[in-house]
Amino acid sequence: MIQLSELRREAGVTQVEMAARMQTTQGNVSQLERRGDVLLSTLSEYLNALGAQARITVTIGEQTFEHTLTEEGR
Repeated sequence: MIQLSELRREAGVTQVEMAARMQTTQGNVSQLERRGDVLLSTLSEYLNALGAQARITVTIGEQTFEHTLTEEGR
């Protein structure tokens, strides 16, 4: 399981700073970080606000599918 708060702290960003980047409240960031699961669109927004790059790779048999979850070059 990805610990969003751990990623944020590693990036040196506070919840208040993250809230400003996401145009939400610190309380909403706190709730998001405590959730057991989040929508991919929410995860994408969070990671983009953090300045992270992320890709999802799905392999079925010998076929692999990749999806960029965050904006490139941020």
